[in-house]
Amino acid sequence: IPPSPDAMASMCLAAFRAVQRRLPAGPQRAHCFYRFADLWRAARGLCMISPEAAGVKNHLARTWCNELLRNLGDRLASVEEQKAAENCLAEIMEQRLAVQKAVVFDGMPLIFTDKGPGCTDGKLHEVVLQDLEGWLQEQLGSSDSNVILFQQACEHIVSLYRALRPTGGHCLLLGLPGVGRQTLARPAATLLGYRCFQPATTLSYNKARWWEGLRACLLEAGRANGTPQMLLISELQLFDEMVLGDVSRLIDGGEIPQLFNSAEDMKAVTRAVTTKGNQIGLRSENDSPWDVFMRNVQSCLHCVLSLNPASASFRERLRKFPLIGRCSIQWFRQWPESALHAAAQRFFPRVEEESDQGEAGTGLQLDNQLLDAVLQAMPSLQSAAGTLLAREVVPSQIFHVVQLYKGIFARCSKDLVGRQETLEAAVQKLDDTRRYVQRLHDQEKDLWPELDKLKEEDAKLSAKLEAQKAREDSASRAVKKEEDRAMEIQDELARRTQDVQELLAEANTALEGALEKVRGVTGHNIREVRGMGKPSTSAILTMTCLCIVLDVPPVKKPGSQPGTSVDDYWTAAQTSLLKDSKKLLDEILNFDKEGMSEEAYKKIQPFLAREEFEPSAVKKTNSACEAICLWVRALMKYHDASKDVRPKKNKLQEVQLQKTKVAESLSKAKRLHDEAVKRVQDVTAEMEQLTQMQQGLKSEYGDSEARISLAKQLLNDLDSRQVDWLERASQLNGQLLLLPGDALLCSVLAAFAGPLSEQNRAALVKSSFTLFQGLEIPHNEGANVLTKCLGNQAEIQDWHLFGLPHDPFMVENVIMMNTVLKWPFLVDPHKLGATFVKSLLAPQAEGNRDEPKVPLVKSIRARDPALLSTVAAALEFGQTVLIEEAGADQLDLSLLPLLKRAKEPALSRQGNSGVMLGDN
Repeated sequence: IPPSPDAMASMCLAAFRAVQRRLPAGPQRAHCFYRFADLWRAARGLCMISPEAAGVKNHLARTWCNELLRNLGDRLASVEEQKAAENCLAEIMEQRLAVQKAVVFDGMPLIFTDKGPGCTDGKLHEVVLQDLEGWLQEQLGSSDSNVILFQQACEHIVSLYRALRPTGGHCLLLGLPGVGRQTLARPAATLLGYRCFQPATTLSYNKARWWEGLRACLLEAGRANGTPQMLLISELQLFDEMVLGDVSRLIDGGEIPQLFNSAEDMKAVTRAVTTKGNQIGLRSENDSPWDVFMRNVQSCLHCVLSLNPASASFRERLRKFPLIGRCSIQWFRQWPESALHAAAQRFFPRVEEESDQGEAGTGLQLDNQLLDAVLQAMPSLQSAAGTLLAREVVPSQIFHVVQLYKGIFARCSKDLVGRQETLEAAVQKLDDTRRYVQRLHDQEKDLWPELDKLKEEDAKLSAKLEAQKAREDSASRAVKKEEDRAMEIQDELARRTQDVQELLAEANTALEGALEKVRGVTGHNIREVRGMGKPSTSAILTMTCLCIVLDVPPVKKPGSQPGTSVDDYWTAAQTSLLKDSKKLLDEILNFDKEGMSEEAYKKIQPFLAREEFEPSAVKKTNSACEAICLWVRALMKYHDASKDVRPKKNKLQEVQLQKTKVAESLSKAKRLHDEAVKRVQDVTAEMEQLTQMQQGLKSEYGDSEARISLAKQLLNDLDSRQVDWLERASQLNGQLLLLPGDALLCSVLAAFAGPLSEQNRAALVKSSFTLFQGLEIPHNEGANVLTKCLGNQAEIQDWHLFGLPHDPFMVENVIMMNTVLKWPFLVDPHKLGATFVKSLLAPQAEGNRDEPKVPLVKSIRARDPALLSTVAAALEFGQTVLIEEAGADQLDLSLLPLLKRAKEPALSRQGNSGVMLGDN
């Protein structure tokens, strides 16, 4: 039996007081402040479970713990405080529900939502993590392709979804930069159908620009039936504390003074709240469009603040604007290693390594080892770097190292494999040359017998060609004779065809006229004939002739004399022909004019002389009878004409048959002629090929001695180099086997060793070697690994010529500057780096004008007003920009999209890569 509502309310209140006692607010826990609104939200969540789920004790306990931790636990900053809150809830749960702590906290994670896989009734359901990941991937699709789904990410998305869905739902996202605060907030807005609005800040961003963007966001949120808005504010948008003040007023549900101060702004507000039916939705006479607008804003606006709790201004901001603390807080802590593994697998290349036994699957194992090395190298990196790096490792740092490893490994492996393949190809060429020389010797021995054999074949082919030409002439004469005969038969056929057509022309004309008359007959005309009670003689004769032509048997009736019978065609026509007028007309129109039998002709012949069967007499009876009469007479006339032309037709058929036979004979003659021509061509081509072979053999024999001499001289010169090539190829193969560890060390150094001193770099390299040995990752032990793997001696010599000091530490700095995926920041108090960059990228001296020029470097100070235009022009024309005297508080924030994207395109517009700088 589920607990009563009073019992559940008592449990919630007891848990609220227990957490207050266990974790009281004080100087050490200033963040542990609790409000009854949190308890109310937890109770509201419990009311969303279905009655069936409330009857299951374990499910009710898990739901109760989830709702309380979701609303009370967001005030807890550390994992220890979270565990203490869980223990408080577990004690009350064991006392009131008799459910052990392990049932709730030691199983699958607590994820409850009303929108997800299997959630169709609007109630709160517990979802399985794997099902939720698949459902989120399907719902988000390609709109949030950068989101990496794992347990903590799914929990944050569901929690943000539930916190932002109610009216007045606002969130405060706390965590270090790079842990995915804003990345996970946008998918939650996508699930809710909210439009995410985030101001784009620049160095010249001020209050007017902030209010302009905020005004547009509020107008969209306050619109009648408008789209809910999610106002996303990060520390980059906090150019002034007044921004937090405005957001605090919005969270409190109040208005911002003087934000909508002009008459145009108020007109925009009125237009926003007016529906398509010119309805504003006033609740009373004292209500105004502004009141409707503010109610819509409070209902559709959701504020999300993304702040860094480790910053110096965080506590001061919470003290100045306490309303921010009323938001639902989401703590984004350090990612677990399982999540980092899953995320890094999206960037890691496949490292294929075959064992001596040819076993497969070692590539995946090596990838996992490298991932473990990256994750374990971060604490060592922190201890070596001291205070120069962040106190916690964030996922973006891991991804940076992984992406660097991918590029370095691909670049170095391509170089080593290319050099190894070049040496192996050179050795293979030497072996091929030896085999070629031996083959030349063998060919020289067999050359003269082949020449004699070719001469004999040439004589045979000449005789064969003469015989084939004679057959071709005979076939040509046969084709000419058959063609003449075919022309004569064709002329005779045309003449006889014309005679037959002329004899039948008059009969065909009469028949076509009669058929045209039949086409004009309607069903009504046919029904008139059928309905004749006392038909006229003309109608009877017409139906009699129609039945005879269409082979309809008459009805036998008794005659005037006993034992005799009379043929009644009128009754036969009434019962079989006139019943369906459409079918009768189709039979007449589709009747084969050659299909009248001789018997029918003889039966109809006496009727033609009768006056009652004349068309003029039949016309008085009915138009349908007239048309049928004309058609029967036309058929009789055509039959007469056919008798006259039948002998001519027979002769015409004989001529056509003869023509067919002649055509077959002509086709056969042509085929034989084509075959003869083809054989002549084949023999001719064979003779030409034979002639070319003879010439080639003679030329080859003449040059074989010279080629053999040159090949022997080349082999004698290169035999001493083959051993050296094989030894170098073996060394390159060994370097390729050690490349995973070397590439990983170079990636870590390039990503994080830039600000380190020479001693700290050496300590980092030493600790990395110890770590690689523990993980059994192959690597190359020695100094200057970065220079050996990524350095090019010829390029380094050029750097020295352009002013780079002869210092390994400086050389490593330049290599890291060319390798990292981020823009280099030079700590250059003596201007050595700036001088080197300017000298290296200076225009080439005048020489060959066809050679491409190295792009000029543009030097500009960070505070120069023309900074943005200079960077935009350099991006367009592929030039380099050197920003001097740049500090963290001096760079224009408009460069942030470019600095974030580093060395890859930021966005794509109609197939062109582009970056948004400033307002344009």
